[in-house]
Amino acid sequence: MSPHRRYATVVGVFATVLYLALVVCAFGFISLLTDTEVIEQQQAGVALGPSMVGGAVLVVLIALVLRVPRIDFAERRSAPLFAVLTGVIAGVAYAVVGGVGFGIGSGSLLAGAPFIAATAVGPYGVSVVILAALVVWLDTFVVAARFDDRGRPRWAWEDEYDE
Repeated sequence: MSPHRRYATVVGVFATVLYLALVVCAFGFISLLTDTEVIEQQQAGVALGPSMVGGAVLVVLIALVLRVPRIDFAERRSAPLFAVLTGVIAGVAYAVVGGVGFGIGSGSLLAGAPFIAATAVGPYGVSVVILAALVVWLDTFVVAARFDDRGRPRWAWEDEYDE
């Protein structure tokens, strides 16, 4: 694995952890400000919410670890279209995992369809999409900024000793 790909993979893992933290924070603030629960249905169970977020986080992780190291940043400084597409896919994964989980929990997969629709357009689903797109875009920006560099980052005073 090339040093660039290794660097992009490590940054991608850290960006995924940042995404998880931002989603948890956003859910807390949205819940506090709107006085709502993340999942309103009482019969949903306690594992549904974390599994929904896990689906979105998995999409972001796959995008940042498997795809971003293979992007050629020679002519561009970031990948905004890729970031938006990843955000939308993360939102779809969040809603679909929730709908399937809710359907299985309630005994009928058809019961999950309204859950998917309500979740996808709700404030929590929208925040999943926006935060995923933002984190992926920032990750591609950071990886692209170092695309032309060779070696590790150096402090200015280190150059004095190389001469």
